[in-house]
Amino acid sequence: MNDSLSNILDLLEAKSYVSVGLSAGGNWSVLTSSFDGLKFNAVVKGEAWLKTADMQEGLLLQQGDCFILTRSVSFVMASDLDREPDLASTVFANVSQGVAKYGLSEEFLVIGGKMTIDESLARPLLQDLPTLIHIPADTPGSNSIAWLIDKLAGEIEHPLAGSTSIRSHLLHVLIVEGFRAFLTANQRIGSGWAAALRDPRIDRAMAALHSEPGKQWTLVQLANIAGMSRANFALRFKTLIGTSPMEYLSELRMQLASRALRRGGQAIGDIANALGFSSESAFSARFRQHYGHSPRMHRQASTLL
Repeated sequence: MNDSLSNILDLLEAKSYVSVGLSAGGNWSVLTSSFDGLKFNAVVKGEAWLKTADMQEGLLLQQGDCFILTRSVSFVMASDLDREPDLASTVFANVSQGVAKYGLSEEFLVIGGKMTIDESLARPLLQDLPTLIHIPADTPGSNSIAWLIDKLAGEIEHPLAGSTSIRSHLLHVLIVEGFRAFLTANQRIGSGWAAALRDPRIDRAMAALHSEPGKQWTLVQLANIAGMSRANFALRFKTLIGTSPMEYLSELRMQLASRALRRGGQAIGDIANALGFSSESAFSARFRQHYGHSPRMHRQASTLL
């Protein structure tokens, strides 16, 4: 049985891709436009300022620091935030051995990439997270993150056979490690699946729902998996997640249904059966109630995008 974070990333169909590194020095500033998916960067050497479009003040990033952007938002990295930034598209136009050279020296090096996700499902799953997740170098678990950063930097600067695959896998692990470090250390998130990760009992129940979304779950079964009384489990689940276990299951089924319909190739009746509905008509009625249109229209709309 997977854990909840793995299940969420699986639901989002998360795939990671390394972009390139940036080596900079002197007085410099780079503006990166908004992007699809999640953005990850790690500082290998030196320090620089980071400021997203929705931040009032900049954040000083130091060697070993990482950050994840969970929203499509433009951002500036710079030695001086008062300097007029150059566009990233211009700076990264000429890349040598996986690294763009920028500025008068090489005091600073950052590497990173992005994690593509199913945008249609991302909003409700990521809404409880801040736009910027900052993972300082001294965060618990930073030793493994530091090793991964060093390994990824080496694969970018000195690519060998298989480097493209290795870099993508390393970046994926780094992003998961970053989420893990942040969610473990951060106590400000009070609700949603991110909060549930801190409670192993609720996490077990969520993992069970994700593993078998078509099962006819009962509150008693889920409470037993959590090792709690039915009343305490129901209260704790709703406090953390914001909905009841059965409401969460219903929402999960609709998310999975949407993904299956947009993928195509599976009959609507088969989707209904896999998700535990007694009939295709029962499934269609619930789907229409949730999305405002029929499963068939949902599938047809996805083919026009």
